[in-house]
Amino acid sequence: MQRNQSGSDDRARRARALRRVQFGLFALVVGLVAFRLTNDDLAPADESALFGLTAAAGLLIGVLERYRAGLAKRPR
Repeated sequence: MQRNQSGSDDRARRARALRRVQFGLFALVVGLVAFRLTNDDLAPADESALFGLTAAAGLLIGVLERYRAGLAKRPR
């Protein structure tokens, strides 16, 4: 019984850590979008790079959310 409770605590700890990572990535996305909107003199290559970074961070948030949801569904 102790082992099962420990596994449950481990999943909860991992889920909290993933939430923190997701929040950091969301802050990065907001910062990149704000930077892109405030700087009008960006070269097209820089604009493309910022868009790629923003899209990659957004996609990673979705992947982590799916993994975190899977942690919550596993039997306790």
